[in-house]
Amino acid sequence: MPIIPTVGRRRLKARIVYAFIYSLLAVGALTILYPFCLMLSSSLTNRMDYDRFDLIPLVLRGKEARFVHYLGDRYASGEWDLFKSNYPGSRVAHWSEMADHPEEFFREAGVGSVDESRMKTYEEFLASLPPEDFGLHHLRRASEAYQRQVVQPLFARLGPKEVAAELPDNGSLGDRTWKPSISPAFQRVLEFKKTLPVEDRLVPTGKSAWIGWLKREWSVNRLNAALGTQFETLEEVPFLEERLRAEFFEKGVPIRWNGVLPEMRYAKFLGSDREWEALPVAEFDYWKFQKNPLRTFVNSIVDNYRLVAFYLFTKGRAAVNTIILVALSLFTALTINPLAAYVLSRFRLNATSSILLFCLATAAFPAEVSMIPSFLLLRDLGFLNTFAALVLPTAANGFSIFLLKGFFDSLPKELYEAAEIDGAGELRKFLTITMPLSAPILAVTALGAFTAAYTGYMWAFVVCQDERIWTLMVWLFQFQQEQNMARTPSVGMAALVVASIPTLIVFMFCQKIIMRGIIIPSMK
Repeated sequence: MPIIPTVGRRRLKARIVYAFIYSLLAVGALTILYPFCLMLSSSLTNRMDYDRFDLIPLVLRGKEARFVHYLGDRYASGEWDLFKSNYPGSRVAHWSEMADHPEEFFREAGVGSVDESRMKTYEEFLASLPPEDFGLHHLRRASEAYQRQVVQPLFARLGPKEVAAELPDNGSLGDRTWKPSISPAFQRVLEFKKTLPVEDRLVPTGKSAWIGWLKREWSVNRLNAALGTQFETLEEVPFLEERLRAEFFEKGVPIRWNGVLPEMRYAKFLGSDREWEALPVAEFDYWKFQKNPLRTFVNSIVDNYRLVAFYLFTKGRAAVNTIILVALSLFTALTINPLAAYVLSRFRLNATSSILLFCLATAAFPAEVSMIPSFLLLRDLGFLNTFAALVLPTAANGFSIFLLKGFFDSLPKELYEAAEIDGAGELRKFLTITMPLSAPILAVTALGAFTAAYTGYMWAFVVCQDERIWTLMVWLFQFQQEQNMARTPSVGMAALVVASIPTLIVFMFCQKIIMRGIIIPSMK
């Protein structure tokens, strides 16, 4: 029977109450949906707009905003001096400023028009460069193949420090003293770089070396005093200024260039009479951005998720281990707990009240309280680094037994009496009467068991320190730490979205069963 009768709902007070209740429900729904939408939005960002926490990221906005997002992916390793040398017309001082005013940056960059033949010529120039003279754009997109072909074979036989020494990053290509290694590991890097598209070749320009050298050797005030100029920033100093040229070639140009800057090589490639020609990098970036808009948009959407999928489903046996753990946890939760509750419900034991009180008492203490004793017990039993350590401590749940026992008590006794007359035993009554009629409460139990097994991190890490037994959540935590150190937290957000999908699917499946058990009996 409803609390407010049908006739009473027409009254003004009743409508106000209804409006108040629905308003509270709507606010509650928003408090759940908003964080999830924010997490989903953050997973589509990069270094440009992650800190903005917008519900609509740059990649879903206008052309100018999408171009800024594209540059965030293209210069993912963060060489600011190189970026500024490629976009001298821009007055931005940090990546985030581009996201704040994408239209203004687009206008200052002056990339609205593209000379097709010039771009094809520059593409040919990039194709002519040896692999030791360029870095990589779109590091996240190339990282899957890079990890598989280069990094993982090195980690198989070297430690982290040795691997870091063997593999150069984009920044080292502009260092004055850096020179290519002759080691087999570096030769593998060169072979890998040859396989990547020409558009992903990042050239450390002479102008970026010029700006870096000015910042190391000069301050604005000292430079103005020495030259009698009035520059506001070092970026304003003309490239290869005659009075600084000799010192720059002596102290700032990488030794391996032999005094020939990339701009000079480009001028020679063009057959130009000038000493050097500016590399049309900004125009080339925009050319590639607008050449295939759909492909660019799809790549911007899936880049983070592609890296997450590669990491989570190729590291160890994370996916397989998680599936096994969830299956075992569901099996134990849907057999041990219902059997224990059935005994307490069907057989009138003298200690039933004490047993139920004991079951409820286990829910009064957090899991961390029993973590150390459980760890010591499993260690003495020799169960560490096995699935038994993950499943056995949670096989029986006191609160689930209490919940199931209460539901079993509400089932009609006449059904069991009729089954006894037909000669059914207790096991048959349990399987053919109790379990089918208890689908809603079993769905609640299954949902809790799945959530505990799937999202459990701390216990899984404590009892299984062998990487071969690590579950998805343990690898996810490691992955987030790596991305935070790499200053790409948006990839960590993408990992959280991917990890939440199975939970959402299971919840929606169990929700239908739970609601069916609530609505249909009330309708009858």
